[in-house]
This record gives sequence, C-alpha cells and structure tokens, in this order.
Amino acid sequence: MNKLITAVILLTISLSSYSSEEPEERLVFIGSQINFNEFDPNEESDGCDDVVVDTSNGEEGLMECITISLDAAFKATYSISKVVEGSYLGDSISFEVYDHYGTPEFSKYDVAMIYLEKYDGKWYHEKYTWNKVYETVDGQYADCSLDYVNEHLYEPGLLKPVKFKKVVNFDIRHYNSTLKNSFKSAPAFLSKGNLVTCQKGIYAKDLLALERG
Repeated sequence: MNKLITAVILLTISLSSYSSEEPEERLVFIGSQINFNEFDPNEESDGCDDVVVDTSNGEEGLMECITISLDAAFKATYSISKVVEGSYLGDSISFEVYDHYGTPEFSKYDVAMIYLEKYDGKWYHEKYTWNKVYETVDGQYADCSLDYVNEHLYEPGLLKPVKFKKVVNFDIRHYNSTLKNSFKSAPAFLSKGNLVTCQKGIYAKDLLALERG
C-alpha cells in the first residue's frame, strides 16, 4: 500500500511577488509620498502548491514548496496629483514595491511619476520604472533631471521650453569635465558657474511615450 511521506523541500526563488503575465490594468500617476514602509514578503507569502511525486521505491512523497523573495519589499501610499495613463477615481493609492537593489530612488523624491500594474485586484509598482518630475506654472509636469535629460538631449522635438513653478537647478561641480561641458553648452540649461538651471524639460506624456517605446 502506498504511503504519503514528506520528502525534500522545494524552494522557489522569487524576484517579485506578482505574476509575469499581462497585468489586469496599468496606471501611471504623478503624486507625493504619504508613507513608505519596508516589510518582509516571506512572512506574508502564501507560498505555492505542494507537489506529490513518486519516490524511487514506488511510494508517493509530498514535496513541500516554499516561495522565497530575494527583493526588498515596501508598502507605499501616495497622494495623486495627476493621472497620466489609465483611470483612477481616488485621491490616494496604496501599492507594493519590490526592488532587488534595496530602497528605490523614487521614494526619496518630493514628487514622482510612478508606473503601476494590477494583478489579482492588487496594485504593484512596475519594477525600476519611474520619473522625477517638477510642476510647471500651467499645472503640468516635466522632467529636467540631469542624467535623463542628457540621455535625450539631442532628440528632435522632445525637449520643450518649460517654466517651472519653482526654479529647478543642479550643482554640477562633482561631474567630470565632459559632462560639465555637455550641460553648460546644452540649450536645455542656463549655466552660471557650477550651477545649471532648467530652461527645457520633457513633459509627462512624452516621458510615458519614451517608456512605452
């Protein structure tokens, strides 16, 4: 008679806690952080289905499946200033963030453009995807981050004249001479010594188009 015995434990290594399938819904919004708290995803994991296998002596063995996430995990809540893609009626949203490298950079921004995906009715941050944006005088948002703007500096029609609600400038004294010269000569910036001030930027709708390819 076959017996059910416990066999080895099968470890499933997970780099994120959500599916690689197409999301039910996508949302891109601009907002500000309300809270951002780290948690242990392994404590809250539902694991995976145990598997019954045949052992070498003809008996059935139970292979226990345990899911382990190697990502840093966070629960975040953000206020929403503007929806760029998708539809959302609330003025704030909660979602989970998983990042293999630790705390994501966007959590340090005053305002960020954040990309979300929904799986099984739950919102998750789209890994490694965000933009640092600044509000303009006419209520729009644009990115004028040094590295990002430099990457797209000479793409025709992408950088547009922008008047930001607050002056956006950067200290470039620690950049190498090649980058310094690039920023100082670029029409996107007004240069004064080691300080460059944004004159142009990439608007939110164009940032989305760049991301979606």
